[in-house]
Amino acid sequence: MNMRSRLLASASLWLTVSLTAASGSASMTLEQLAPGVYLHRGAHASLDDSARADSANIGFIVGQRCVAVIDSGGALATGRAFAQAIKTVTPLPVCYVINTHVHFDHVLGNAAFQADQPRIVGHQALGEAMAANRDFFAESFADELGGQGQHNLVIGPDLLVDGELDLDLGGRVVQVRAVATAHTNADLTV
Repeated sequence: MNMRSRLLASASLWLTVSLTAASGSASMTLEQLAPGVYLHRGAHASLDDSARADSANIGFIVGQRCVAVIDSGGALATGRAFAQAIKTVTPLPVCYVINTHVHFDHVLGNAAFQADQPRIVGHQALGEAMAANRDFFAESFADELGGQGQHNLVIGPDLLVDGELDLDLGGRVVQVRAVATAHTNADLTV
């Protein structure tokens, strides 16, 4: 491969491909960062802003067998729009929803993925952190969960990471690492 071809190949790898998936009146824009790796950039929004439900950067990785979601968004509707956007890219099921930490804008969309029955992956301290925040999330983010009393939609992890964990998506292994207290006391890197 000559230098020009290599440069074009490198440029195309970094070129962002935007896809839009409609879900009701909401749309979800995806950027392809690399083959099979997608990102949705969240809005810059404060807690008092109506855009807070879509304020986290969330993404997914496609393997040959299934998909790993990295954070699910800050509302059930955000998670649903994200699930629809994923379906525009691949028909594969979501086998993992990885929560990088406990903040609402990263975990309140978890329930939107329950149809695929994914494993919800989190730091060893995330289950306790989610349980401690369940009432707070249900009360303070009732609109994001579809109304008052939706405690059952605050879904915590069922696969805890202490150290490192490899998740096989089929032909692609995603490494998840638990880290010491950084942004929260329940942080993961993917």
